Amino acid sequence: MAKFCLGAGSRLGAKVRQFVCRNSSAFGRLHLLLAFLLCGVAASQAAPVLSSISPTSLTSGMQVTVTGSGFGASQGSGHFKLYNEYETIVSWSDTQIVAVVGSGVLAGNALVYQGAWSNSVPYTMAAPVVTSISPTSVSPGMQMTINGSGFGTTQGNYGSVPFYNNYGTVVSWSDTQIVVTVSANTLPGNVAVRQSGVASNAIAYTMIPSTVTSISPTAVSPGMQMTINGSGFGASQGPYGSVPLYNNYGTVVSWSDTQIVVTIPNDTLPGTVKVKQNGATSNGIAYTMIPSTITSISPTAVSVGIFPAQWDPKLGIHVT
Repeated sequence: MAKFCLGAGSRLGAKVRQFVCRNSSAFGRLHLLLAFLLCGVAASQAAPVLSSISPTSLTSGMQVTVTGSGFGASQGSGHFKLYNEYETIVSWSDTQIVAVVGSGVLAGNALVYQGAWSNSVPYTMAAPVVTSISPTSVSPGMQMTINGSGFGTTQGNYGSVPFYNNYGTVVSWSDTQIVVTVSANTLPGNVAVRQSGVASNAIAYTMIPSTVTSISPTAVSPGMQMTINGSGFGASQGPYGSVPLYNNYGTVVSWSDTQIVVTIPNDTLPGTVKVKQNGATSNGIAYTMIPSTITSISPTAVSVGIFPAQWDPKLGIHVT
């Protein structure tokens, strides 16, 4: 019986067995059986102990090593978990686990499960680094290549490319290079890479301005339509398309990537007409305002103190 009582087990189990062995004459076999069951339960509930994680700043696809005790000689039904997912195991021993960081991991705490959950150890996710973009001047529909590191081997659930006011559409994604299509209605600003809940540094880009090649007619008056020809206007006006005249804006009748038709509003002064789209302004082309035409005056013969009749819009009559 003493040989049984001195078997290996948890600290609690060892203490119980030691007590029972010392008092075996006072306990019957039933009590010894109960003590054995208690020792077994205590042993099965012993939790692993997690002492460290290396490195403490992680990126998707890298290997992470955790050290401690009570992990078990082999993985068996054990798991290694970062904040929001279980990781793929490379190697497992009673004191060390090596795993691969998944593509969708967020910052948080690491845990080991082997019959029970261990204590937790915190870690962070390293921010991606953007070194260059090409081209630096873009328009909607163009592709931009982003170079750097730490993007993750795949986009995963948390990878994205934020522009100033929207997101690029991902064409391809690797740990060092991302290709995106610039979305419609993108404004100039900075582009960055987000992965696993953290954002990279940002690099500035500009939007390519439209080009106006001609307008027709070049002499207009309020209420007339003007046709503007060129390129890069955008397939539709969108929220950021406009046609600035010298002192106001034309009222858009139709809009395509190569032609815009606007109505000239009241009170327009002569100057240049341009096209604005996605925060960039085109070159300008001059236009003039058609002058008024006087058809008659009355009276045609006047003397000092008499003025030709003029229309008073407030009174609604001709006055002298």
